[in-house]
Amino acid sequence: KVDLGGVDAIAGIVKEWRRVMGGGCRNVKVHDDFRGAAAGLKGRTLDLRRAFKQVPIQKALLPLSVICIWHPTRKEAVYYILKSLPFGAKNSFWVFGALARALEMLSARCLWTVSTQYVDDYPMVVPDGLGGEGPDMEDLLGLLGWEVKTVEGKVPEYHRTFTPLGVEVLLPAAGGQELVVRDKPGRREKLGDFVKVMSSAANNWV
Repeated sequence: KVDLGGVDAIAGIVKEWRRVMGGGCRNVKVHDDFRGAAAGLKGRTLDLRRAFKQVPIQKALLPLSVICIWHPTRKEAVYYILKSLPFGAKNSFWVFGALARALEMLSARCLWTVSTQYVDDYPMVVPDGLGGEGPDMEDLLGLLGWEVKTVEGKVPEYHRTFTPLGVEVLLPAAGGQELVVRDKPGRREKLGDFVKVMSSAANNWV
């Protein structure tokens, strides 16, 4: 069984941040800027770029990484050597999962980042005043040779609202306690269109 941090894990992080900032955690000193009503929360999702392609296969194992497919033009079987983890292969998921979790742990230990990990996504939540101030997880990943997805050359910034794992999360503002998790904009419409298409197809089968 692979333990992946989903939306429940994000909610757990938010709950713990509010507990710590509210003084409900013994033996933990919290800066005044992050206490109670003085701070809200903000988050983002850091995503590895072409994640599986960044993991090479050991040279000694390349003879076991040969695939055969039918070439429609040449009308013959052709062979290819996979030099990186093939997405969808059973063991690729286990290997990558271990690496991804190790990266999360390194970032937590070295930079004190607070995140969860879901395959190649790292949802992160911090109090206002943090995030973008000093080294962050993308800096550590860069030092280790990993690439992250960017938009116009920039990594995602921390915001009150962010979109991890296919949903939209609205984090509590200063003094607030409510965490809102809802569909991404346009998702309901896409689901509705899909249901209509499937219903129409089912009627044609009858």
